Amino acid sequence: MKNFILFFLFIQMAAIGWAQNQVQGKVTTPQKEPVPFANVLLLHPTTQGLIKGVVTDDKGVFIIQQVKPGAYTLKISMIGYQTFVIPKIEISSAKPLPPFRVTLAEHKETLEAVTVTAQKPLLEQRIDRTVVNVQSSIIAKGSDILTILERSPGIEVDRINGQIQMQGKAGVLVMLDGKIMRMEMAGLIQLLQGMNSDNVVSIELITAPPASFDAEGNAGIINIITKKQQTEGLHLIANANTAYGLRPKYGGSVNLNMRQNRFNFFADLSANYSLVRQDVTIDRQNIYNGVVTNTHILALRPAETGLYNYRTGIDYDFSPRTTVGVLFAGYLRTWAMDTDIRAQVDDNTGQSFSPAIDAFERNDWQHWMFNFNFRHQFSDKSRLSFDVDYLHFFEQNPTDYAEVITDPNGMVLNTREFISRKITPIEFKVAKLDYTHSLTPTLELSTGLKGSLSSFTNDLQLANLENNLWVDDPRFTDVFRLQEQLGAIYSSLDFKPHRKLSFKAGVRLEYYNSDLISNIEGDILLQNYLRAFPSAYLSYQISKNQRFQISYTERITRPSIRNIAPAFMVWGYNTILGGNPDIRPTISRRVNTSYQWGSFLLQLQFTDDDNALTYQPEVFAEDNLMLTRSANMPDLKTAMIGINFPVTITKWWESRYSISAYWQRLQPQVEGRPIVYTNAYVRGNITQTFKLPQQWAIELSAQANSSQRIGVGSLPEQASFNLGLKKTFSSRFSMALNWTDMFNLGSFYRFSIHEPSANMVYDWNYDIEGNLFRINLTYNLGNLKLRKAKSRRTGSEEERRRTQ
Repeated sequence: MKNFILFFLFIQMAAIGWAQNQVQGKVTTPQKEPVPFANVLLLHPTTQGLIKGVVTDDKGVFIIQQVKPGAYTLKISMIGYQTFVIPKIEISSAKPLPPFRVTLAEHKETLEAVTVTAQKPLLEQRIDRTVVNVQSSIIAKGSDILTILERSPGIEVDRINGQIQMQGKAGVLVMLDGKIMRMEMAGLIQLLQGMNSDNVVSIELITAPPASFDAEGNAGIINIITKKQQTEGLHLIANANTAYGLRPKYGGSVNLNMRQNRFNFFADLSANYSLVRQDVTIDRQNIYNGVVTNTHILALRPAETGLYNYRTGIDYDFSPRTTVGVLFAGYLRTWAMDTDIRAQVDDNTGQSFSPAIDAFERNDWQHWMFNFNFRHQFSDKSRLSFDVDYLHFFEQNPTDYAEVITDPNGMVLNTREFISRKITPIEFKVAKLDYTHSLTPTLELSTGLKGSLSSFTNDLQLANLENNLWVDDPRFTDVFRLQEQLGAIYSSLDFKPHRKLSFKAGVRLEYYNSDLISNIEGDILLQNYLRAFPSAYLSYQISKNQRFQISYTERITRPSIRNIAPAFMVWGYNTILGGNPDIRPTISRRVNTSYQWGSFLLQLQFTDDDNALTYQPEVFAEDNLMLTRSANMPDLKTAMIGINFPVTITKWWESRYSISAYWQRLQPQVEGRPIVYTNAYVRGNITQTFKLPQQWAIELSAQANSSQRIGVGSLPEQASFNLGLKKTFSSRFSMALNWTDMFNLGSFYRFSIHEPSANMVYDWNYDIEGNLFRINLTYNLGNLKLRKAKSRRTGSEEERRRTQ
């Protein structure tokens, strides 16, 4: 405690020291919201000549350094506001000026028929994250969020094991408008695959989350930011799209927003129906008592997916300082698959037979949530927010199987009927309080509390039909119950002692208690701990075009119910996917550095993970059974170097290049013994954008990954090429055409293991529907005139994931 007091005193003294011979202050609106990028000019009091000038930062703060003693005029201006002028201020070394508190009055008139055509760059780098501006990509039009993520720098989607990786690591936390998307990662992947990108403004790839975020997610956080209308009046966007690869897809959405004075109403509806095809081939070898058995599996998996999202809410400003809002949202996802599985099993003794399985599977999710949020601005220096969330999920996953085994002559050797059932209700109750106070114009304190209660029931059944009765298989039949309590407190300081230098440091203290109970096995996993998760950032503006940043963060990834509970999924004959109750949390420590020179970005990163999560098969040789499930690696070290830069070839042709190289030291365990692998691989993205006459635009992109190791297995190299075409007919109507994975080189997942000493010889090929052509139409209705409207901050900045 003594050291903390000394630290805070040092910061306060430093802030006072930096205040000498400078003009500083904060610019806000009449509603006490900060005004970023306002022009702040120091002028000669008689000639009005410019002496010095700066712009306010994103918090509305300005500092004009090294001002000589004397008299000056201070002028502050911003489009949409009345200019603020102090005709004369006196600067003296003997008597420093106090910080200015400036409120800019809004212009009341509307700017008629103003069209804004500015476009953000595709990628933006901030102190703790990379921002992908989705609307700046032509190929993104009418596409789905999962496809956009797969093309984002450092992101990889593992559709087989249901994982999203960031910078080569699993354990990603996915958020929607700052709220954690709480569902199994496999279901979340399918949900993202059905979300239309036209409803999304940007995707934040947060590799170094600050203390205000949950400590969950050792790989980082993906925050999807949806559209929020900023103009007053009624505004509506209607979108329709259709696509065809091997099977058709249809989608549409409506976004309605109405702002009027203190009142804001919004509603989003979307529907997507998709027919897809997934083909799986598996080749594996099993050795038992000298008998070598080879199994070849072909599974044809045509699926139908429907996804229907809704989101509506109201914000009301009770006063210029106080806003109350409610939000109600949810979705219904339907998924059905009629699977045809054929296998051939041969051994070195001459035995041969052919199993065939017909399976019909459904996996339906229902979700609804309610949020109440309260915002209050005490003054231009302090603000408070409070959020309460209730979330409910319900999953049903029934599957019917019929198996027939024949000999080489087609004679039936055995038949079997079996079923699997999974019923999963999930409930979350979350409350969160955040408070921010500007101690000085250069020093801001943020602190907050969070409490979360969750319950989870996973009712699993696998049963075989015997004498016209369903008989449960005890290996895969059980009821699991998870109870969790999470309490957290955080505090962070944002210190900007100089216009070129900024610090941010914080710590999050979390208490976590959980109990996973099985009806059959009793207590499976008990966790109870109190742990601090520190974070620290430094940013230095070397010059106008150069910036250096460095950060250190610690994170945790807790096992999901999918990792722990032995769920049941048949991929083919005696080849199943399950869970592992012995999984332990992953603790991650990461150092990030970056150097930015204009639009050129160089990144360096090192991560050290304890108990890193991976997926690997476990062989039961006597039954020729392969069970793939999650496992811990005692140690995983990852180093990354990446560069990202655009090249403007002409005023109508721009290129962007993103290349990342990785080195990893992995330590998976096989049969209880660690095996050390080293692994190096490269990922690259290239985008070419052409802006043509008559409001036409073309975008070409390519992605390539070299081969890499995942646990005890490896993935081959992969590439994809994409084409996008956009035509803007008017300010209201646009059309986009895109052709993804044109040569069908990147729509597959191939995983291989060759460890004969551990009886692991295994090749898995998962071909997803690629070479997809899509047309997308967007029409804007309502008010398109530019008029200043109050900004709206979304609800409880945190929730939706723990059960991934």
